[in-house]
Amino acid sequence: MSDANLPNPDDVYVSFEYAAPVGGRVDCVLFGTGKDGKKNVILIELKQWGNQVEVFSAYGKRWVNVFVGGSDKIVDHPSEQAERYEIHFRNFVNLFDQEEYELTSLAYCYNYESKGKEGLFDDMFAKLRERCPLYSKDMTAELSQNLHDLLCNGQGEGIAKSLAGTDLKPTKALIEAAANMMIDPNDNTFVLLGDQDDAYKTFWNVLKKTLDSNDKSVFIVKGGPGTGKTVIALKILSELYKEAMQNGKECNAYYATRSTALTKQLSEALHCSNGNQKKYTGGVEDLIQKTYQFRPACYKESQIDVLLVDEAHRVQEKSNDQTDGSLKKKCGVESVYCPLNQALSLIYCSKVTVFFIDDHQAVKNQKIGYSEAIKKIAENYQGEYIKQIEEFKAEYSNKTKPNAEKKLEAYRQALDGDLSDAEMAKIERKIATEERKIDRIKGLKYLTKDPLPNVNVYTHELTTQFRCVGADRFVAWVDNVLYKEVPNEKKFKLDKEDFDFKIFQSPQELEQEIRKLNDQEKEPKTTARIVAGWCWDWSSKADENGDLKKEVQIGDWSMPWETKANTSKEFKSQYARSADFWAKDPQGINQVGCIYSAQGFEFDYVGVILGPDIKYDAKKDALVCLPKLNKERNLTEKDENGDRLIRNIYKVLLTRGRKGCYMYSCDPKVSNYFKRFMNY
Repeated sequence: MSDANLPNPDDVYVSFEYAAPVGGRVDCVLFGTGKDGKKNVILIELKQWGNQVEVFSAYGKRWVNVFVGGSDKIVDHPSEQAERYEIHFRNFVNLFDQEEYELTSLAYCYNYESKGKEGLFDDMFAKLRERCPLYSKDMTAELSQNLHDLLCNGQGEGIAKSLAGTDLKPTKALIEAAANMMIDPNDNTFVLLGDQDDAYKTFWNVLKKTLDSNDKSVFIVKGGPGTGKTVIALKILSELYKEAMQNGKECNAYYATRSTALTKQLSEALHCSNGNQKKYTGGVEDLIQKTYQFRPACYKESQIDVLLVDEAHRVQEKSNDQTDGSLKKKCGVESVYCPLNQALSLIYCSKVTVFFIDDHQAVKNQKIGYSEAIKKIAENYQGEYIKQIEEFKAEYSNKTKPNAEKKLEAYRQALDGDLSDAEMAKIERKIATEERKIDRIKGLKYLTKDPLPNVNVYTHELTTQFRCVGADRFVAWVDNVLYKEVPNEKKFKLDKEDFDFKIFQSPQELEQEIRKLNDQEKEPKTTARIVAGWCWDWSSKADENGDLKKEVQIGDWSMPWETKANTSKEFKSQYARSADFWAKDPQGINQVGCIYSAQGFEFDYVGVILGPDIKYDAKKDALVCLPKLNKERNLTEKDENGDRLIRNIYKVLLTRGRKGCYMYSCDPKVSNYFKRFMNY
C-alpha cells in the first residue's frame, strides 16, 4: 500500500487474520503512531468483490447482494462489517479507554471501481461511510495518504504488544441487554462476528428465498457452549420486530424455548426493568413463548412467518404437556391435543423454522432432540405428517380409547359408593384425565387436509467460542476427557493459561471459593454459582422449620437445591424467589442449580459437583456412568443412552463458566483422572 510520494515508516506492525477479543478474526490490523502522536490501531476489512453488486433496503436494514462463491448472497456493506469489529473491540478492550490510543476501522475493495453514487457508494450508505470509510481500487492514493497520516511515526510493535496484553472488559449479561436490543435501533451491546454473522446472513438469505416462493424452510444452526446461538436468535427477532413496528404491523415472528427459566427471565427483562424506570417495549415480551404453544390447534399450517427455536436439543417427542388446559382456553378450541411430534409441529406452524441446537446438550432420553433427527423430519415433511397421523389414529382406536372407556366405567361406578369428599375429588380428577384422553381425537380437525408445501433444509455450524481467550480450548478439552474412550493423554492436555480450571478436594472448599468469586459489591459485578448432577432428591416442600431441605449432602456438607418449595417468611430472603430465577437472583448463590436451571445460562465462574453417577473404572481406565444413581426418571441401568446423557449433563454443567470452572467429584478417582489431562 505504498505511494512513491510518501515516506514509508520502517516499523509499522501488520497482522493478518488477527484474533479479536472473545472470538472472531479481522482480515488485517495495522499498528503505528500517527503524525499527531496518537497510538493507532487500524482494523481493515478486505474484499475482492468486483462491481457485480446490488444494494437494497429490506427488514429495516441496508443490504448488499453480491455474487461470491458461485452464488448470490445477501451480506452487509463492507464498511458495516469493519465497523462491527471496531464496536466489538471497544466493547471488550480496556486499552481504548486511554486517550493516547486510537481505534479506527475502514474497508478496502481492491477490485471494485467507484462510479459516482452507485452500488457501495449509494447515498443510503453515506453516514456509514463517514464513520467507517470505504476505499475502492481507484482510491489507493487517498487510502495511502490516510494510512500515512495514521502510521507515519511507526513504533507499531509496542502498540501491538500493548493490545495483546490488555485486560478485557466483562461480557454483558444477555438477559439484561435484551430490552435494549429489541427497542434501540442503535444498540451495539452484542455484535455478531465470524461464523455468528455468517449464520445471521444465511438466515436472511433463507427468509428472502422462502417468502418469494411457495415452499417452507428449516434452518438448523448447530453450535457448542458460548458460540452465540441465543444472541443470534434474539438479534434476528429484534430486527423483525423493529421492522414490523416501523411499518405499523404486528410482528409475525416468535422466539420459542423449552426452558421455563429462560422464557420467564427474557419476558421480564423485555417487559420493564431499568432500575425503577420502566422501559416500554411495545408488548415484545409476547413474542417469547414456550415451545408447547406452537401446534395445529393454535396456528394454521405456515401461519407464522418465522419461528426461532432456541435450545432445540430440548425438543420433545410429544407436543403436549400439563399446560394444555390453559392453552385450550387461550386458543379457544375444543382440544389442543397434537398427534404430531414436537419437531414436526413446530415446522408445521411456521414458514421458516430455525432450530438452534447443540447435540451434546441433549439430556433427556428422547429420539428427536438431535440435529440429524430434526433434519430427517424436515426433509420428509409430507411423509412424516401422514405417517404420524396414521400412527395416532391406530393407537387411539386400538389402545387409547378402549382403555380410557374401561377406566371411566370403573371410576363412575366407584362414585356411587360411600366416599369422603377427598376420595370423591380424587376419582373426579381421574375421570377428567380419561375424558381428556377420549377427546384427543378432536385435535385432528385442526390439521390441514390441503397438500403440504416442500421444505428446503439449510444447516450452519458455529465453531468459534465467544468467551474468554482459551474458553474454546477448554470446551474441546472437556469433550476429550468426557467422551473419548481412550483420550489422548500426551497430545491433549490443558495448560494453566488456557482457562481457569481447578479441582477441589472437598465441597466445602469449592463453596468457599465460589462464594468469594460471586462479588456483587464491586462494579462490574462477578457472578458465580454452584451446580451439580441430579443425584440427590429434589423436594417441592420445605422442612418442618419452614426452611429449604438441604438435600445435596456430601459427608458433613450440605446445600439446598433451587426448588419451588415455599419457605416461611424468616427464610425467604435467603434464596432466589423461584427456581426459574435462580441463575439471575443474587440469592441463588445459596442454592445448588441442577441441569434444568443451569442449561441456557452462563456465569463468570461455575462450581461443578460431579455426583456418584460418574465413576472411574480402573479395568477400563475410563470414566463410566451409572444411570441408576441419577434421579432423572427417564434414565435406567438398561437404557443404552443413559451413559451418553449423563456425560451430556456434565458437559453442560462444566461449560457454564465464561471465565472459569471449579470442580469437585464425589469419586476422588474421577478427580485424579481429570488431573492426568492437566499440565499443572
